[in-house]
Amino acid sequence: MNRLGMFGLRTLIIKAHRSNEGLEMGTTHKLRLSAVLLAGALAVTGNQAMAAGFAIREQSAAGLGAAFAGSATGYGDLSSMFYNPATVTMNEGIQGQLDSSLIIPFSKSTNGAGSSALGGAILDTSTGVGISKSGNIGVIAGVPSTYASYSLNQNMYFGLSINAPFGLSTKADSNWIGRYHGVESAIQTLNVNPIFGYKFSPVFSVAVGPTMQYMHAKLTSAVDMQTAAGIPGPVNGAFDGFNTTKGDDIGFGFTAGVLFTPTPMTRIGLGYRSAVKHTLKGTSRTTGPIAPVAAALTGRITGKITTPETVSLSFRQQLNDKFALLGTAEWANWSRFKDLTINISTGASSVTVENWKDSWYFALGGEYKWSESTTLRAGAAYELSSVPDSTRTPRLPDNDRIWLSTGASHKVNGWLDVNAGLTYIFIKKAPVSLSVADPTNLGRGNLSATFKNSIAIASLSAKIHF
Repeated sequence: MNRLGMFGLRTLIIKAHRSNEGLEMGTTHKLRLSAVLLAGALAVTGNQAMAAGFAIREQSAAGLGAAFAGSATGYGDLSSMFYNPATVTMNEGIQGQLDSSLIIPFSKSTNGAGSSALGGAILDTSTGVGISKSGNIGVIAGVPSTYASYSLNQNMYFGLSINAPFGLSTKADSNWIGRYHGVESAIQTLNVNPIFGYKFSPVFSVAVGPTMQYMHAKLTSAVDMQTAAGIPGPVNGAFDGFNTTKGDDIGFGFTAGVLFTPTPMTRIGLGYRSAVKHTLKGTSRTTGPIAPVAAALTGRITGKITTPETVSLSFRQQLNDKFALLGTAEWANWSRFKDLTINISTGASSVTVENWKDSWYFALGGEYKWSESTTLRAGAAYELSSVPDSTRTPRLPDNDRIWLSTGASHKVNGWLDVNAGLTYIFIKKAPVSLSVADPTNLGRGNLSATFKNSIAIASLSAKIHF
């Protein structure tokens, strides 16, 4: 994320200067797939933000194929429980599912330029010049998610969803001009969500469940000790330090949803995921040639962050026996992220202004029933980013984006279904313009750069019926 990645280092630098990770074949296949599902549940960690802010929308292979149009109304599998827990009431018997997405991002700036608070040009340490390339900061990532459901009777349903709803992984070249604003950023989450659903009638269902969310953050950056020490002239890296900050926490929230089926041809779903508050606790460690600066940035840290509540509204309209129209509108309350306060055990502290805005996601798609066993999907979406131009950093050069998706579902036999989805995301160019006119930038200096971004995603899932 934008300024969490910085952990307030620029203010800390100034303060330091001033102060001193034997059965039948069918049954055998089921057991093997069950083991895969369990392994997936244990392996879920979010690595790459593929939605506004640092949210990860890729929790469903079927949903990806339709650009998540209709995500809160169900695709005939279990994954819609993430977007609307009430869809658990669509699943009879005992079922389990594993979804996995391969995310291939591209994000690169070729025109980075900067200067220190003292007016000296910041140089690329590998070339010695004042124009710098960031390298591809995108990190290829795998994001699995796991689901299970059990219908106790015709009215009561239980579900379990294990996901990575938030994540970020970017890594720039450590010698580029923007190195003081961030080198590596990694945020990982693991969210466990048991669900209880109740079907009042074939027309109306509800569900609710608690969530337990683990978050881990690792963030690194170079430290401009030359400026912190008041040494004028071009900043060529001779006095660079390096900071690694780590923290983690467990927070709690809940999900809720309703599913309304007014006619056999129409479904409407509304899902809600609550905010989750985290107080990250961990360590900050800095090495470098100027001992007082390194000492001030080394110690125990705490930092508060709250992930946003999300509301998803979807519809599914069956047009005839073959075609269905799908749609989704989603809102995330990123505007609650006003600032980030970080405290370090040395006594230094920092308040970083963020002023993010709410994000919106709009998707329209369709399904075509090719045969009794195969369904095809396609969709497109437009997403409004939560990151304003004024506070965008190279840790997360996010901007508005367009999604184009296609996919398919296939019933292999009576107990196994598979889904596949492909998406390409076109992202608007993301300018970064950070100035020492904002006092929190004094330690890192001025930075201007423009990032070109795009993302390719492929997802697969397997669902088994017991």
